[in-house]
Amino acid sequence: METRRVFKIRESYAVFLPKQWCERNSVGERSEVNVMWEEDVVVIKPSRPKSFSAKVSAPDLNVVVKLLMAALVSGYDEVRLEVKGMDLQLRHKIVSAARGLYMLPIEEGPDYVVLRVEDVKFDREKLIARMVSTLIFMIDHLITAPRVDAALLESVDDEVDRYRHMIERLCHKYPTSACVGHVQLARYVERAADHIVELAKLEPPKELAEALREAVAEFAKTSSAKDVKDVFAFIEMTDRVRFHIRQVAKDEITMLHADRVLDYLANAAEIYIDMFVHTTAEIEL
Repeated sequence: METRRVFKIRESYAVFLPKQWCERNSVGERSEVNVMWEEDVVVIKPSRPKSFSAKVSAPDLNVVVKLLMAALVSGYDEVRLEVKGMDLQLRHKIVSAARGLYMLPIEEGPDYVVLRVEDVKFDREKLIARMVSTLIFMIDHLITAPRVDAALLESVDDEVDRYRHMIERLCHKYPTSACVGHVQLARYVERAADHIVELAKLEPPKELAEALREAVAEFAKTSSAKDVKDVFAFIEMTDRVRFHIRQVAKDEITMLHADRVLDYLANAAEIYIDMFVHTTAEIEL
C-alpha cells in the first residue's frame, strides 16, 4: 500500500493509478475501467471479461464441477474447459451443472466447451435476506407438512448454497470492507440450512421445529435491524430457545442438529455486531 495525493480537475477529483498495476492489467490511456465504491472503499477493475482455462486429463464429472464452482466463486466471467475423453453424455452433464451455476455454453468443440457466466445484479444484503427467508421456509415445512420431505429440503438447501456462492463471487469481483462480514454470514446461514436438512431426516417433534422457527424469524428481524441492541437481545434469546429444545428433543442426535442451527445463528449475529462496530465509531448500549 502507498499514499497518493488527490487533486481536483474542474468539478471532479482524481488520483493517479499505480503504473505497475496498469501495466500488469494492460490499462493505458483511454482504457475503460469499472469503478465501484462502498462506505470508505473504492474498487477499480479493468473493464473486460476475466477468463479461466482448465485441462482435465480424465472424464471425471466431480472434478469438473468443483473447478466450475471455483471459477464462479473466484469471479471469472468465461471458462474454457477441456476434458480428455469427454463424450456426449458427460458433455450434457457438464452443461447441466454449469447452468445451475449461472453459466451458459457459448462455444463447443470435440473435447472442450467454453462457458460464460450470466451475472445477475444482486446486492449482498439482499442475498443474505433470501438465504434467511429460505431457512424460514425449510422450518415451516418441518412444522406444517403431513410428512417431512427431506429430498425437497435438500434441493432447497442447494439454492441456499448458490446464494452463498454468488456472495463470494461478488466479493471476489468487488472486494470491499463489508465483504468479510457478508461472506462469513453466508457461510453461517448455509451451515444452519445443512443442519435443518439433517433434522428433516430425523422427523423432529413439532414443538422443537416451532422453537427453531421462532429463533430464525427473530434472526430475520435482527438481520435487518439498525440497532445493535436488537442483536444482543437475539443472542440472549438463543439461550432460552436452546434450553427449551433440550427438553423436547427425542434423542441426542436431534438435539445436536437443533443446537447447531442455533449456534450458527448466534455466530451470524456476532458478525452483525462486528459490522455495526466497523461502520459506527460510537455505540451506546
